Amino acid sequence: MKFEKTELSGVFIIEHDVHKDSRGAFLQTFHNEEFSKMGLEWDFREG
Repeated sequence: MKFEKTELSGVFIIEHDVHKDSRGAFLQTFHNEEFSKMGLEWDFREG
């Protein structure tokens, strides 16, 4: 997961690592530790 800063404070462009094999593709859209490293704190909950 790569974070690119933008001109807007606290706004990032996030590029995901896509892992592919014969079964298809996988990517992780959210990883708490990676977001925390960038100062982004979230508490995502499924309702």
